[in-house]
Amino acid sequence: MNIVKYFPVLLFLLSLQSCAYYFGNARIKRSVPTEIFTDFRTAENRDLNENEDWAKHPIVQDFASVKMDADWKTKGKTNSPRILLAKLALGQELDSVNAYLCRLQPWGRSGTNWLLNPNGDYDFSEIILVNILYLFGNDSSRLYPNTVVHLLDVLLIEKSPKPENKTPGSLGILKETENHILMKESVRYLRRYWIYSYGKETENQQKELERLEKFLFTQLHEMLEYGFWEYNSIPYLGYTVVPLLTLEAHAPSERIRMEARKILDQMNYEYILGTIDFKRVVPFRRQLHRHGWSDLSADPHTALMRTWYYQKKGIPVSKELSPHSTHQSLMALLLPYRLPDSLLNMIDNRNSLSSLHLIGHGWHSSPEIHWKGPDWLLTGGGVQRGKISQLVPRPIVLILNDSTQATDIKQCFHIQGPPKIKKKNNTGIYKGFAVAKSPVTVPVGYLPELIVGNWQFFSVPGRTEDKVLVYNTDKMGILLFVKDWQGTIKSLSDFILQHNADQKLLKHKISLPDKSIIEFNLNSNKNRWVIKSLNGEKMDRNFDRWKRVIIK
Repeated sequence: MNIVKYFPVLLFLLSLQSCAYYFGNARIKRSVPTEIFTDFRTAENRDLNENEDWAKHPIVQDFASVKMDADWKTKGKTNSPRILLAKLALGQELDSVNAYLCRLQPWGRSGTNWLLNPNGDYDFSEIILVNILYLFGNDSSRLYPNTVVHLLDVLLIEKSPKPENKTPGSLGILKETENHILMKESVRYLRRYWIYSYGKETENQQKELERLEKFLFTQLHEMLEYGFWEYNSIPYLGYTVVPLLTLEAHAPSERIRMEARKILDQMNYEYILGTIDFKRVVPFRRQLHRHGWSDLSADPHTALMRTWYYQKKGIPVSKELSPHSTHQSLMALLLPYRLPDSLLNMIDNRNSLSSLHLIGHGWHSSPEIHWKGPDWLLTGGGVQRGKISQLVPRPIVLILNDSTQATDIKQCFHIQGPPKIKKKNNTGIYKGFAVAKSPVTVPVGYLPELIVGNWQFFSVPGRTEDKVLVYNTDKMGILLFVKDWQGTIKSLSDFILQHNADQKLLKHKISLPDKSIIEFNLNSNKNRWVIKSLNGEKMDRNFDRWKRVIIK
């Protein structure tokens, strides 16, 4: 291919949503330096699932029951390698699985699939194949010796000893996405280590391994310190987690294993801060066309967390318990990473997290803001900072653990914000308070006990002492959640109307039932928190410089 011929096309693609991301912001440091979190566990406690009864989990059986697909090229990206993995895990159809693997040829190239790298994305298959090698390659009764050779010589195509972090076909201009970097380089590292460990290692080979390890550690340490660039991504977070699980399980280097484990622990810690009953609504980076998803548990991280939680509790994992991203749930089961007890206790002990959680994602990004208690979560929001940022803001949503058992945003009180996504700054969230540039949507089934002017007053079903207050105009909406109100609904309305009588003032200032006063600015810049002050004390509003986690 004459690359010069396509250079104008390359320059054009830099202005588009997908490629501009690789070229632009990925090169810029993601946030001010922050402290590395304390380890969540005190010992490695590694067992490589030696005592795990995989057969008890229906999700493994479901994958193993699927017929091996002859169309490897179109099905090889996600399901086909996992079907083989599940069959090997359960010891089923071993002759057929080994024969099938030995017939396979690589269906494409690794790296991002685009005009100048056609048939890309093969590393989605490779990362599963390298797990087949490491989980079963030392058991010749499951993975036959000739199959191991075929994996190493043919199917694992990362054969160069030099690590890569540029998008194939981009003249070294475009930086590759973090999920592709981690998949490709994990496969390269583990493949070479396997080959060297079964032969006489030379000094040059040792240097090659050290170079690959150094490259991987640098990538991991940056991710540990600054977080994921493709944070909360639907669907790419799952494809970033799989190589982390792979390295945590198989890396020969203890520092690589530990760095991967710290990233997973911290990722899961941040998840717990912004979820209730495995339900959440969070801003994310990539993919923009998924901004309208309204299922409260549709993201891949929820599938992973449910899998680890149920497994730890001794509950068989099925597609019914983890209906979304089941292919990622399979990897969470078969690889040894498990939630540490400290994080498991945080899920079970909700009272320990009744606070405001601010999560910073760095420069030119979008924050997460969650107010969480034992039976509520006020969450969501975010900003959209142009297509090049690939940021996806979400509605502000009040998720209540009430008798309605909502599973969708539509079943919750929520504020969508401006209709145009590029206009959204849905960061107007604080303790018990939310505001944005659109009316509050009241879910079907909720009837106000009292309506006074623009105010509506609701009681939470089954928890009549908990109140939801809604103030709507054509251009804005205010949502209040009042926990354990001891008076009547009339006394609450009297207080609200007395202290917020001036509707012009309500456009930027409100007095809450606990007598605190919040000032806000619905016209805030895209790098500014909508909340300006609490009781006259100014907030740190520049969320580009927020730490990874701030708890108030």
